[in-house]
Amino acid sequence: MEQTGTGAAICPSCTTPSPITVRQWADDFALGSLAFDFWSWPPLTEDFITEFASRLGHRIEHRIGKF
Repeated sequence: MEQTGTGAAICPSCTTPSPITVRQWADDFALGSLAFDFWSWPPLTEDFITEFASRLGHRIEHRIGKF
């Protein structure tokens, strides 16, 4: 069985730790364990992104280009 730990990010202003999965990062950056690449697709519409997030049931961040 795979075991995972918990991760916390420390706020540089108030030094309060918070889980990295709920932290509000600068530039709408997000950390998670699930990613999708849509190769050779036209640009994703806002309606598609909204529906995709709704079906996943989680907050998502949309990125264009390479990391």
